[in-house]
Amino acid sequence: MAKRKVMDIRRWFCMARPQYPKSCGISSLTSCWNYLYSTLGAGDKNPISTEEALEYLGFLPPYNNIGFGEFTGNDTLIQWFGLLNLKYGVKGEAAIVYKKHGKNATHNVTDDQALENLKNGLQSENRAYIYHCFNHYMCPVGFEMTPNKPIDAYALMADISEFDTWIIVGEISKCYPSFHTKKW
Repeated sequence: MAKRKVMDIRRWFCMARPQYPKSCGISSLTSCWNYLYSTLGAGDKNPISTEEALEYLGFLPPYNNIGFGEFTGNDTLIQWFGLLNLKYGVKGEAAIVYKKHGKNATHNVTDDQALENLKNGLQSENRAYIYHCFNHYMCPVGFEMTPNKPIDAYALMADISEFDTWIIVGEISKCYPSFHTKKW
């Protein structure tokens, strides 16, 4: 059952919620950084706040007035991750691991490979993810592989032939519930 239902509660503890208006990108990045490197997650550093990250990156209060949507994109978040790592003396890299369409599409990764990579990463302490969906950023925190047949609810993985996989996504915005569950 533990291979079918995965959620490290520390990922949820690290969610920087609520966000400032349109700060979902940096809030998600702070969440991932804290999971990877802070004592709230799998690391040994003190947790950082979104405000600390913003100030290091050159943004000053009031944070409510920053037009994050105008300049925050995947490439920006990758750059900011590297800068935060330099500041706090940790090593790590950020990359786009799966993108079906558009700029930086991952042509060498199939849907099935991407799902396996995500599931493996969510079971690891050295991976964290940001999900970019319709101009909003959130953080996958777990998954469930649900058997298609009710009789398989408690069966061994090896005995189940068909699953639906649901990704549990932690929401940064206070305007929505804490979690979304998206079918892969």
